[in-house]
Amino acid sequence: MDLKTCFPHFQTITRIEKGWSNDLKYYIETIHQEEYLLRLSPFTEKDRKQKEFAFLQELSELNIPMSHPIDFGVLESLDKVYMLLSWTEGHDLEETIPSLPCDTQYQLGLQAGQILALIHSMKPRGIALDWAVYYANKLERNILKYQSCGIQLEGAEVILAYIKANQSLLKDRPLVSQHGDYHIGNMILKNDNSVSIIDFNRFDIGDPYEEFNRIVFSARKSPAFARGQIDGYFQHQIPSDFFPLLKLYIFNNTLSSIPWAIPFGEEDVWEMLEIGKEVLTWYCDPNSTIPSWYQANQ
Repeated sequence: MDLKTCFPHFQTITRIEKGWSNDLKYYIETIHQEEYLLRLSPFTEKDRKQKEFAFLQELSELNIPMSHPIDFGVLESLDKVYMLLSWTEGHDLEETIPSLPCDTQYQLGLQAGQILALIHSMKPRGIALDWAVYYANKLERNILKYQSCGIQLEGAEVILAYIKANQSLLKDRPLVSQHGDYHIGNMILKNDNSVSIIDFNRFDIGDPYEEFNRIVFSARKSPAFARGQIDGYFQHQIPSDFFPLLKLYIFNNTLSSIPWAIPFGEEDVWEMLEIGKEVLTWYCDPNSTIPSWYQANQ
């Protein structure tokens, strides 16, 4: 693949391996020393990627700290579509945060929560979706996949019982635009110690509380950051329905991640099982819907 033929003004093209996306990602430096992120996707995903680019353009108008959209187009010779984004200079927050003081971790979480609230302020247009029906069907599919995958999580009966008993929580939930994969692994710590968001390729619509289902990955790395994200999002005024729904969404993800990981190999399956065990320890008190890492930091 000769990208320099397609983009003759690109001087440096460096492949970025990190992440679960199917996109090919590259760090770009032009002959004029401009820095960009280039994402390549199969041509078959053109419609989805055009919508993603338009979504990023709308978000940019909200002054969200993120990789801003620059250009979108087709590379017919490579059977690809491309998206050119601004480059966010800084460090991977997931790798950096363990070395930071706990109060700094919490402050960064506050920023992440405030940014998420901004993302959710962009309401989806022209969408007719009964969330309770949609998500109940999703729960049913995920449970069937888990039960038929042949790999069992110790303690899964607790998860299954909670899901069965609490689907009524899904009724009359609002819909917002979602990042789709909002956690510490998709954040950059910029040189001015502020947070910037990357990788919007799983953008979606849904219940704003569902967007917190990936907080599992943040909480495992930094409980202080995860608590800050919740506090920042709600400006320290957490609604009474949040934690019961968060538990439902986290439990669904915990089960579905096991069959999801199987194609990636034994190591990834083992990691999802370990995460599942840890999640169950957060909710070891059957009378509480608040995860232990949040309560411990009160």
